Amino acid sequence: MKTKQVLLWLTMVGLLTLSGCESDNTPDDSTVGNVSVSNTALTFANDGGSQDITVTGSKEWTYIANVPEGQWLTLTQSEDKLTVKVAPNQLGAQRTATIVIIGSKNNKKISVIQSAAEAKISFGNTDEITLTNKEESRMVTVETNTQSWSLEPLPAEVDWLRVTASGDNHILILKATANHSYEARTATIIAKTENGEQFALKVTQKGVEKYIIPYVPGETYRTIDMMNFERERGNILQAYQQPGYDTLRDEPINGIAQYITSSDVMPVLVYVQEMGDPKYTVAQTLIYEKDNVSHAETEAYMELLEANGYELDEDLSQDLVKSYFRKDDLVFVQINITEGGSVISFKPTYPQTKDYPTFSKLPEGPKGFMDLLNNPAVKYKEVLDYETKAGSTFNKAGQGPVMDKDNPDLYRFVSFETNLTGAQEEGMRSYFFYTKDHPQVSGLLQSVAEVCLYFRNPSLAIRLEGKNKFVTYEFEDLLTANGYKYDGRSDRGTYFYWKRVSPEWIQVLYVDAVRFTDVFDNAQSLEIGYYMQYEKEAAPAAQSEAALAIRQAKKGDYSRIGSLGYNRYSHRAPRR
Repeated sequence: MKTKQVLLWLTMVGLLTLSGCESDNTPDDSTVGNVSVSNTALTFANDGGSQDITVTGSKEWTYIANVPEGQWLTLTQSEDKLTVKVAPNQLGAQRTATIVIIGSKNNKKISVIQSAAEAKISFGNTDEITLTNKEESRMVTVETNTQSWSLEPLPAEVDWLRVTASGDNHILILKATANHSYEARTATIIAKTENGEQFALKVTQKGVEKYIIPYVPGETYRTIDMMNFERERGNILQAYQQPGYDTLRDEPINGIAQYITSSDVMPVLVYVQEMGDPKYTVAQTLIYEKDNVSHAETEAYMELLEANGYELDEDLSQDLVKSYFRKDDLVFVQINITEGGSVISFKPTYPQTKDYPTFSKLPEGPKGFMDLLNNPAVKYKEVLDYETKAGSTFNKAGQGPVMDKDNPDLYRFVSFETNLTGAQEEGMRSYFFYTKDHPQVSGLLQSVAEVCLYFRNPSLAIRLEGKNKFVTYEFEDLLTANGYKYDGRSDRGTYFYWKRVSPEWIQVLYVDAVRFTDVFDNAQSLEIGYYMQYEKEAAPAAQSEAALAIRQAKKGDYSRIGSLGYNRYSHRAPRR
């Protein structure tokens, strides 16, 4: 189409030139009907605009231009005016056009000049690129509004980087040799326009990372993010296995991503992920020590941790075991110092990121329910009478109470389905009985040692992150308001809380998300249980050093940290 327009333009200009020559040889009276224009040269700034040309001498005239209509030049004829409108010029070069006014006996040429925009060069919308310490090639897209530019030569000392332009100068190819030092190195690529303007791209190549801090997943985790993180810092994936399940052995298989680093101090980094865990379970690495006395490399690594926001936990740390916790990213670090080096483990945790509605008041069963606990006057018969009057029935998994296997005359456990259906009402209640005399208190044999409530919605107290379980902040606040203090988590993930109810007894509350075949058809449900522990208060002078240490630890507000799985101690008498 452009070829046809140019040919038409040349043909018209030729004809008009011949016509003009003939008109110059005509008598003077032939000037009648000749066109005149108010301006033969128009100039525009690069931001565009419009100007009018007044045409006189003839009412019969037309126009033609050597720029296709609407490309950047728009012409509008109206009686004796021609409006010339120019679009903004984004290019770094001026542009021109010629307009010819065609009359019946002559023609007039008008030149149009629009100034250039400021020359611009960008490198993929960035002014800095970071390369790994490995030998690497990188392609950079050049975006510019001018074709008249060139690359300045790199200084002679930058012998590790080579830069070439390709694809009509729209692409830069960067090639860097490996950096074997611990220090990063930089170079600046300069692109220069014909009028002397310079545009810079800074290239930084990382040095060998001597001390390795694993990828920190934060609130979310994707394996691809971890892999990209390690690739970008030059670590090489040596082995990878997705988490899964071995059907032959009937056991889960951990996922593993093992990397070889460039560090001669920490050459290996391994990520382990358990099946069903949204984040990796642990990232583990080693430090090789040249000096087993000073452990200089381990000391330097601990300084690096502190510089990156990790705080030493004095309560958990010992001479050869150092524990760190980073609150911003909620990562727990443990350093086990051994002969020849140290083993370092990073364990990410799960912060609560949304609200979880909880109970309007702490669930303690119907009226009189807690009075059945640890009451010498309440045995199995009293429990059965209580639940029968409440309209409960034996749960469908059993026809009666479970007897003690060592002594069939003793009751061990009984469970009832309730007739309650509300979201905050227990659907089942269970009782555990003393099958042995209490060592400190007489008369409790066959009394209720423990009571347990089950609810259909586990999120009333527990939030689930994969197979991980954490007490919600809302339920913890409810426990705190009722006088309970955090007392640790068992290996199976049950959380324990306690409060003193008398000089001799503390009451223990435990909470968990569980699946039982006899509870809500094995659906995930909420378990809240209570039992009493005999712990007579003693005078401070009579307390052992260990007891004092535990009491001191309990003074800290560790409920939030505990709910994240960062456990400072475990319950001393876990559930039977």
